[in-house]
Amino acid sequence: MNIKPIVKNDFAVLDEDATLAEIINLLQNFEKRVGLVFRKNKYLGTVEKNALLKSRVDMGEIKVRYYLYPTPILTEETDLIEAANLMHTANVDYLPVEKDKKIIGVISALNLARLASTLPEMKKVKIKDIKLSNPTTVDREEQLFKAITIMHDENVDHVPITDDGKIHGVLSFRDVIRKFLNWAPQKDTSGRFNAAAVRAKGSEGVLPSLASLPVSSCSTNDNLVTISPEDSLDKALSLMAERRVHDLLVMAQEEYKGMLTARSVLKELGRKNLTKDYTLQFVGIKEAKLKPFQKVVLQNLADSVASKIQRKLGLEFLMAIHVKEYGKKEKGREKFSISVRVEWPKHICIASNDDWDLETAVRVALDKLEDEVGRKLGKEMHKGKKKQK
Repeated sequence: MNIKPIVKNDFAVLDEDATLAEIINLLQNFEKRVGLVFRKNKYLGTVEKNALLKSRVDMGEIKVRYYLYPTPILTEETDLIEAANLMHTANVDYLPVEKDKKIIGVISALNLARLASTLPEMKKVKIKDIKLSNPTTVDREEQLFKAITIMHDENVDHVPITDDGKIHGVLSFRDVIRKFLNWAPQKDTSGRFNAAAVRAKGSEGVLPSLASLPVSSCSTNDNLVTISPEDSLDKALSLMAERRVHDLLVMAQEEYKGMLTARSVLKELGRKNLTKDYTLQFVGIKEAKLKPFQKVVLQNLADSVASKIQRKLGLEFLMAIHVKEYGKKEKGREKFSISVRVEWPKHICIASNDDWDLETAVRVALDKLEDEVGRKLGKEMHKGKKKQK
């Protein structure tokens, strides 16, 4: 199953010279869920969320390019499980999708999780079967700065807010950004907040002036979206979609158990597909000097195709991937040569591809390899039928 049904044109285009304030305003004004940063027509990445949580950053001056977070790029034909693994590993809620080397949309962790829930191995999953996120809780009277620090240090999007030890509300990353940058001020009824925002306008940034407010002044405290550990995953994901949230409070009666996130669902999907009857070998990684995220992309692409080949073969096999850089630099890049090989008893399939873009080179080589394996198995099946006759 591929991701084509869930690709949405729900992103804003940003230039690398835009400011952090501009990205927030653009997302708000055009009601987009994510901003993608480009240099001319080349995709560079998204904005690292931690940049928006640093209290001493001047949003109106600092450029987006200093806080870029490079992400993998998918295609419409990307396998569901591959996309889930890539999104979970990259620790993001959105990934861009390209067609003919042009970004055409994004997929969200929520929509990907909902698509994953239709797989046979996920249909009987309950909330209690999934490892929950457990961010540090914050008392409602604590300063907002404490909750922001937790988001930053623990890399979470939601922080549970308590009152006398019981759940009182939840503060989301989106709440913080909307409040701190005074998004849609006409909708904010807190006079204390708006007065503080006005005082902060001419300062270094709004974060230092507002961080001392009580966390409950910005958190969602009414009509909390909760789910029971005994509820089905399908029910939880439907509720997330209905309320347009990526996280749910998990409550057993009145006892807080943790938070269900869309990314935790993707992690569960990956865990259910961990049974591997294959061995991956990577050659030339050190010599090619790949960046960390490129290594992740390479690993996940190889795992995804190996998993599909495993389902076709039904037996143990070896897949070797050889990465090599060569040729003259073109616009600061080396050309990549990718050779891949699959071996199983009495059989070998080989494929290769060259490209200036590593991910493209790997994808094409692996696609060729998968096709070659399919052709070989098809020939064997045809021979087997002939013998039976």
